[in-house]
Amino acid sequence: MSTNQQTQQPKARPITGVACVSNVIRELWERASDGLSEPELEWFSDSGEHAEFLLGLLTDTTNKVGCLIGADEMARPYGNQNSIADLLFFLAECMDAVNALASVSAAANCKLHREDFPEEMVGIN
Repeated sequence: MSTNQQTQQPKARPITGVACVSNVIRELWERASDGLSEPELEWFSDSGEHAEFLLGLLTDTTNKVGCLIGADEMARPYGNQNSIADLLFFLAECMDAVNALASVSAAANCKLHREDFPEEMVGIN
């Protein structure tokens, strides 16, 4: 093997899409998951518990904001459509990040129990 062949790096795969939290989580998982040890996969698999916790907080927060808006108690700070839209877009971004975390957890669990799942189910979307 020549020196040139030894030092060549694998060709980088381009990154597409918006650099939001959920895309970063998914991209890092896709690039790193094949090289993880079993304890590391177990750690990622356990992240599903944190995703469930975060989803519970988001649900409670969204319900409380909905009640406040419904009771018109937020009319002053969130009195215009842009402020309410900004809040809802933020909540949607948070939910998308939690979904990505849950997806990584499920994919790690699949890799840990690979014999139970077809190969095409081991990746995440």
